[in-house]
Parts: sequence; C-alpha cells; structure tokens
Amino acid sequence: MKNILYKSIIFTFLFNASLSAQTTYNVEDFGAKGDSATINTIAIQRAIDVASDNRGGVVIIPAGTFISGTIRLKSYVTLRLENGAMLLGSPNLSDYPEITPAINSRVNLYCKRSLIYAEDLDHIGIEGDGTIHGNGGSFPRDAPYLLRPFIIRVISCRDVRVEGVTLTSSPMWTHHYLNCDRVRINGIKVWGFSNFNNDGIDIDGCRDVIISNSNFSTSDDGITLKSTSDHPTQGIVITNCIVRSRSSAIKFGTDSSWGFKDITISNCTVLKVPLNEPFIFGQDRKIGYVGIELIIVDGGDMERVAVDNVSIQGYLVPFGVRLGDRGKGYVPEDTEKSKTPYSRPTGTIKDISFSNIVASEGGRNVGIMLLGHPGHPIKDISLSNITIRNEGGGEAELVNRVVEEKAREYPQFAWWGNMPAYGLYGRHLEGLKLSNIRLETIHPDQRHALVLDDVKDADLNGISTSPGTEANALIRLSQSSNILIRGCNPQSPKGTYLKVDGENSSGITLLGNDLSKVKKPIELSEEVIPGEVHQESNFEPK
Repeated sequence: MKNILYKSIIFTFLFNASLSAQTTYNVEDFGAKGDSATINTIAIQRAIDVASDNRGGVVIIPAGTFISGTIRLKSYVTLRLENGAMLLGSPNLSDYPEITPAINSRVNLYCKRSLIYAEDLDHIGIEGDGTIHGNGGSFPRDAPYLLRPFIIRVISCRDVRVEGVTLTSSPMWTHHYLNCDRVRINGIKVWGFSNFNNDGIDIDGCRDVIISNSNFSTSDDGITLKSTSDHPTQGIVITNCIVRSRSSAIKFGTDSSWGFKDITISNCTVLKVPLNEPFIFGQDRKIGYVGIELIIVDGGDMERVAVDNVSIQGYLVPFGVRLGDRGKGYVPEDTEKSKTPYSRPTGTIKDISFSNIVASEGGRNVGIMLLGHPGHPIKDISLSNITIRNEGGGEAELVNRVVEEKAREYPQFAWWGNMPAYGLYGRHLEGLKLSNIRLETIHPDQRHALVLDDVKDADLNGISTSPGTEANALIRLSQSSNILIRGCNPQSPKGTYLKVDGENSSGITLLGNDLSKVKKPIELSEEVIPGEVHQESNFEPK
C-alpha cells in the first residue's frame, strides 16, 4: 500500500508540473456564454478539440452558468471550472447522444448517455472550485435508466484526475469509472438528491485508484465499487472521506463478476443524511441502510480487504459481509444473449479485516452481519476493537426466527428485517477472529447478543455485551465447531451466557472467562454431546 501512495504522490507532482506549462483555452473565446440560457455544447467541445490539437492544455470555464449537452474529453486536456463557474447539464435528452463503449459491461444495459464522456484516453483531468450540475430534477424520476444521463463517464482511460470540483444533482449515477488505470479523486464534493439512483461515485473494474479527502452526500449509495465486465477492481484506497447515504454509504459487490482485491478503507466518517434533504424514494427513512457493505453475489473473488479507523452513525446495519449466488454476469456482445446475462458461479470471500470501528444510533434490526453461502463459507475474517451501539428493544420470540438465505435476491442487508441477535449475526464462516468487541443497546433487548450458525474455527476474545435478560443466552452457537471463547466478563445475572445447539456442534472451549455474574454459564440442547463443550480456568457463579 505504501507503493500505491508513493506512486500517487509522484503522479500528482508530475501531472501538476506539466499543467503549469500548458496553454489555457477559455470557452468564452470559442463562443460560449454563461448566461443560463445558451446551449454551449459546440463551443465547449471546440475548445477541448483545439487544446487537444495543440498537444493538450487547460480548458477554462469561467464564472457563470454554462448549459451544455454531452462533451467529450481528449487526451492531455484538463477541464478547469473557476470559482463561480457552473457547467449545467441540458434538460433535453436529445442533447445527450447514446454512446456505446468498446468494452462489454452490464452497465451498457442501463446507461449510454452522460454530460462528460471519455474513452481510451491518457492524462485527463477535471479540476477547480466550480460546480458541475447534472440538472437531474429535469428528468422524470420514473424514467428508465437509459433515459437519465450520468454526469461523468470515463472508460478505459489512463491517469485520470478529478479534484476540487462539486458534482451535484445527477439524473442517474454521478460519475462512473470503468476499466481505468491510475485514477485520483481528491477533495471533491458530491450531492445527490434530485433523482433515483444518485450514487456518489462508481469505480468499476479499475486498477490503482485513490479516493481521498472528499465529501459525499447521497440518496442512494455513496462510494460504490463494482465489477460489471471481465476486469477485477484492484488496488483501491478510500481514505479521509465523509460519506452520508440513505442507502449504503460505502459499498461494493452488487455487481461483482470478476471481484475485488487489495482494497483499504481508512480514516473515514460515515454519517446519516440530514432530515432536511429530499426523500427521493418516497419514504421518510431517518437513517441509512448499511454503513459499509462488502458483497459478492455475481461470481468473482474478494480478497485482502482492510477497513480501519471508521466512525459510523445512524445505519440499520453498521457493516456487513455477504456471499450470495445471484449469478448475474457481464454482458456478451450478442444482443440476444445480453437479455439473459451469463450465469456466474458462486464467488469467494477471504482475508477480510475490520478494526477500530465505532458505530452508534443504529436501528433495532441487528448490528454486524456476516453471511456466507451454504457450502461456500467466508474465510479468514477478523474484527478487532469494535463498538456497536444500536437501539435494541427486540422481543424474545425473535431468537427463534428462521433466517432465510436469500441467495438469489438483491443483497440488501437491511431487508432481512429484525434478526435473532442484536449485536452480531454470523453464518457459514470459516476462520473467524473477534477481539475486543463491545455490543450494546440503548433499550433492553431480549435477543442474543451474538449468534454464530455453521461456523468453523472461531476465536472469540474479549466480547462485551449489554446486560442480558432471563429470555435468552447472550451467545448462541448452532452447528458450529472448533470455537474458543476466552477473556470475557459477561454481565447477565438473570440469564444464560452460552447456548449451544445442533448435532454438528463440537470442539467448543471456554477458557479464562469470568462467568461469576451470570445465572447459568452454559445451556446445551439435547442433541449436543456434553463432552464437546469444555471449560478451563473460568470463574463461575457461586
């Protein structure tokens, strides 16, 4: 990761140094008018073309409101919006011609229009203190995807830089980067509450990407990673960002054909959206769905993902990891076949870590969700120094709820509803490590604090919970094996600490726990062999 940051510094220095010597081209000199009335597509495009013909340069949009349809960037050209400048998307769909890129991608099924477009280019940039406004409110909210343009779409480009600008009011996704190398997004602001599907940013099958020092506030997903073609998304850094979303703040994997590898998310703040922002989806949802959501449901492999030093406020599920089997793949060239996307095999998820996370003001659904797929466990996932504090108030009957797999449904964690656990629910996992995990509720909750179902090889160290009730055990293990519980000090004077059920539960050890403040340390269902649960050096109730 140090090499990526080093390359980023060198790239930014050389890119900025080259810009300082470049010729500038003011769009007004080419006939553009910032009068909020003139359609300036031809004038702005002419300035870009002339800059390109002269081996590159900086195209300046000065103060004023410049309306435009689709403009196409060129290699070695930077678009600079000065302070007080606004590039305003035309309200007329006819000003956005359909453009089908050379690369096959599932996105081609639902987007072929954008305000700014770039394909197969080198060293392009968008910068400045101005604003790019997508005019999203001018497009019907019930219009099909193909009839609502993106603000920016960049495809198969190298050395891309977007810095400083404000991107607002997109009719569809705000900006999409597909199959690009060396993308730097820094210091931008994104606001998306003017239409459906207002993702803040979508990184798709790209390599060597840094998103830093930026602020996203959206009605749909905030920062989104996808893999909609036959390219993995790899070498991604998301750092020092503030993200607000009524859906998922930081998310990857809804489309995951070729997967995600070598990704870090660090030093970010995830907040709920202020109530004075519009409710695009027709429901007054006061909090978001998921703070950080890592998903593989359409094939592909997720490997080596680290999330560290994140604060999360106001999400039904603070974070979760999901492996499913929806199976949608990238779009083949044949038009008829594209109507039925490829059926991708079940993917994999392994080597995932979450550390130093504090989450509060969540809903009552559940805290953390870790959901593998039957026969395809999530492997080697670790959580350390985590505090989850949600609303609570769950009833005792929820502990017996059968949680559906939903393998082929849209993988939104919040749609599972209220879960059997208020703090963490994990299923189909192998190699789980929990260290210094605090699970709390504001209101008393009669559910388990933590449930593990079909989990193998787990180490639970230093798990703290809200005081339990008579209704249920704080921890429940079902059909799980080789589980070590150590260093815990539960506070449940009226209830049970650990409940074990399932004929496949075995090799469970409690070591060095203080169980003196629980009514009953262990409860075994009748199908569990007593010898499969061991206690060593525990302080038990007197």
